[in-house]
Amino acid sequence: MRYWNMTVQWWLHHYIYPNAPFKSYALRAGWTMLISAYWHGLHAGYYLSFLTIPLCIAAESAMESAVRAKLGPSGQNAFDWIHWFLKMRAYDYMCMGFVLLKASDTINYWASIYFTMHVIAVSCIIVGKVLRGGRREQRKGEKGQTGEGGKTENPEEKTGQKTE
Repeated sequence: MRYWNMTVQWWLHHYIYPNAPFKSYALRAGWTMLISAYWHGLHAGYYLSFLTIPLCIAAESAMESAVRAKLGPSGQNAFDWIHWFLKMRAYDYMCMGFVLLKASDTINYWASIYFTMHVIAVSCIIVGKVLRGGRREQRKGEKGQTGEGGKTENPEEKTGQKTE
């Protein structure tokens, strides 16, 4: 995905995503995909496809932090292969919105295969949350973790040492 239509992707990354009217990563990604769908045209299939991407990104993040991070090198290789395979099937699944264009046709197709990628994505998010014990993962750039009462704890305050 990273190398597909790099000029538009660069523009979305530098102008749309940082200026999204939301702070949440998922909502910002959704906003960016909504703008990307609009850039492609007014066919509903574009919107259905692009707005499935944030769900898939959330599923990837959940499984990477809950599963891949805990595996050894051979387990990570197996995880990476399965991840690649599912990502390619997700592209196949989402591309149907570009081929069929109409919302009804896209939804009918997805229904005919039981909304497989949506189900897998939601399942991965749930499994990731269960395996992490419901904790939110820490994003790059966040210094502390949320402690009791929603107060952010800074690991530097506890140890007196900087964390990298």
